[in-house]
Amino acid sequence: LDGETWTTETLPSTENWSAVTYGADKWVIVSDNSDFVLYSEDGETWSETQIPEDTVSDSTGDSSVSSYVDVVYGKGKFVAVSTSDRATATSQDGGTWTRNNESLVDRGSDYSYDIVGIEYGDNRYIVISRDGVLLYSFDGISWLEGTALPLTGSEEVIDLRYSQGVFFAVY
Repeated sequence: LDGETWTTETLPSTENWSAVTYGADKWVIVSDNSDFVLYSEDGETWSETQIPEDTVSDSTGDSSVSSYVDVVYGKGKFVAVSTSDRATATSQDGGTWTRNNESLVDRGSDYSYDIVGIEYGDNRYIVISRDGVLLYSFDGISWLEGTALPLTGSEEVIDLRYSQGVFFAVY
């Protein structure tokens, strides 16, 4: 693979695949319209699995299908984050997942969890929303609220990255 020559691979199902990450010698892809996850060791042969559905009645109206908008690998596990409810999902191997209901900080019923992304760095996971709300976790399951970004007017966060010891948000 040289970044110049590309091949097309057929995935085992057609979902609205929203994010991909690499870790533990595996590629993992999540979907924002289903609980399905794909994983592969070579990027050519893919296996399909599923994050367990929401089975408890929660404050978000019992969303049985979470909208997993991003996934990251860090600290020996994959962590996916949903924007349709307060759920996260964790996996050691990309194939077996644990759903964490109401995992993200409860900001009240009027708050929309419009999550832009999740990153891992400096021994923590960071989730950021479009309106600049920042959440952090040391295990991908229990989350705390951090200092929000100083957005003004109509500014919105569009991306989050971590590199060389720095978290970087684009807005």
